[in-house]
Amino acid sequence: MAQTSSSRAAADSPKSAANFVRRSAEAIRSRDGSITGWKAERRALLEYAEKYGKLLSQDHLSQFSYKGSGAEHRVFHDAEKGRAVKVTHPNRYGHSAYGPGLSATPSEYLRRLAWANGILGDDFRIHGVICEEEHIEIVSSHPWITAHPESPQPSTEEIAAYFKRFDFEPVSVDPSVPLYFNRRSGLLIIDATDLNVIRDRNEYIAAIDVGIGFPGPQILRQIEEYFEPSLPLTESG
Repeated sequence: MAQTSSSRAAADSPKSAANFVRRSAEAIRSRDGSITGWKAERRALLEYAEKYGKLLSQDHLSQFSYKGSGAEHRVFHDAEKGRAVKVTHPNRYGHSAYGPGLSATPSEYLRRLAWANGILGDDFRIHGVICEEEHIEIVSSHPWITAHPESPQPSTEEIAAYFKRFDFEPVSVDPSVPLYFNRRSGLLIIDATDLNVIRDRNEYIAAIDVGIGFPGPQILRQIEEYFEPSLPLTESG
């Protein structure tokens, strides 16, 4: 039976994909207690792609113009639809907000895109999953942003003002790693450098590759020390 337009839209949604992978991974682990959470999520990611017809080959990317590679993605330009197509590096799903040096799981990465949509007003969509032998990559896209020709990199003050619009405050835990914390939701924004937050050609500030997630106990303690020690913060995992 053909999928309905609503089911296709749900499959494109990072939030729906994240929820599917999380629930499926939990079910996998309930059936097999010996499997690690990481392996369960990888298996769940493939289940999501198979269920919604989102298993892709590398040939899927040949229709786009390759623009370069960063720490987390290969980037392509879909000129026809005006979108930036991003492909995670094999078996890597970006950085985790939970702790320094930790890699995100597939569901963390998908939740990050969902939060970018819900909080920052982005329009991330899931194209699908490339699986070749043991290598798995997530393919997503968002509207293409043309950087300002003269001053594409906003200042630290401008970036802080941008995130303040969404109730995220700068936290000086490590000056080399810009962090912004929302004390109401308990969410943390990481990697908010002037490489991942840019000024577009219309002089608007836009976050294009920041991480969003809940900090783990170690970072949360450092955040608590930064603010008043008596100030209660939301602790989430």
